[in-house]
Amino acid sequence: MAERIDTVIENYEKRGFLENVKSRFSAEDRRRVGLRLQNDFYLAGLDTTRSIDYEKPRVDSSGKDISGATLDARDRFNKAARAIPSEFWGVVSTVCCHNQLIKGRGLTKQQRLYDRYMQICDLCRGLDYLIKFYLGIGKKA
Repeated sequence: MAERIDTVIENYEKRGFLENVKSRFSAEDRRRVGLRLQNDFYLAGLDTTRSIDYEKPRVDSSGKDISGATLDARDRFNKAARAIPSEFWGVVSTVCCHNQLIKGRGLTKQQRLYDRYMQICDLCRGLDYLIKFYLGIGKKA
């Protein structure tokens, strides 16, 4: 049996990165909500490079039928994505949806490390908004 490979969000939790921002939510809460968003992203079929907008009316018969479960996952994903402020969405989608590491930007190693640290803090803040959304706290999507 193949060994399961951890996702980026799970690795970040193990390394203590999801504890960078003090909050009433734990690193485990942040990991769980990140995995939930990732799951809806994949169930919605949004991980494909060419996705069709099924809400638009089609004039030809080339459109594929889409299941109710996929539509439900898209609805959940879209509502959750709207709950995250735009300044945090880029890093949340990079880590949770696309399962990619955060890369620091800058000319020197110190600048890259600082930028990566700031992006990890933004990830934590974005995940906190997502937790509040799923718990029904705060603004409604």
